[in-house]
Amino acid sequence: LGDIDLAKSGSLKAQQEAEQTVRQQKEDSKKFEKKMRQLVADEKKIVKKQMWDLETKLKDMEYKRVVAGNEVKSLQKIIAQFDTKILDLEAVHEKKIEDLLDRINTGEMFYAKNKVAARKRLV
Repeated sequence: LGDIDLAKSGSLKAQQEAEQTVRQQKEDSKKFEKKMRQLVADEKKIVKKQMWDLETKLKDMEYKRVVAGNEVKSLQKIIAQFDTKILDLEAVHEKKIEDLLDRINTGEMFYAKNKVAARKRLV
């Protein structure tokens, strides 16, 4: 009878140890699961922030591209106006040069006619 009691006691003890081990494993599993959920949640937050940062940078770049495009258009208009002014000034100066050349030629002809006339008077 003593051996049976000892066997039952050993069996009971083994069963209790096994149940304790199972409880500990369940507890450890729950802790691990909780940690993993927290890690996943933290990673999601990080990824969402990175996505938001990238979307913000993209919008900033798009805005800067639009601003730069507007500046280019503005500069192109200024350059076109400047080119028009240069052409106008060149035309005005060409006309003035032509007028001066005409005046010079007219003056030289007048001078030449007067010179011929003066020689004729001397002869």
